[in-house]
Amino acid sequence: MLINHIKNQLNLIDNVEKKEKPEFNKLRNHIMNGRLKEALKELAGNLENSNQSEFNSIILLTSRFNALSENFNLGLISFEEYSISSNQITYALLEFLNRRE
Repeated sequence: MLINHIKNQLNLIDNVEKKEKPEFNKLRNHIMNGRLKEALKELAGNLENSNQSEFNSIILLTSRFNALSENFNLGLISFEEYSISSNQITYALLEFLNRRE
């Protein structure tokens, strides 16, 4: 009985892995390692000749992140403000990836 339960769990994991797109795994790894800028840049490159609405969404997120980084580097916003906004952008990007899968 326990062996059957474990087999079922492994099948579920296999099914989830098959549904995930490999390019999204790479983007998620960028995000997980704190490389949001690289994730946004790579996704924009992937979408450039694709759905214009989705491409525009990523352009807007990228613009927001670039402005946020610049304001933080210039000392115009606190680390707390930077962290909150950065997490909002990250969440929006992850939701975007979830919708595309």
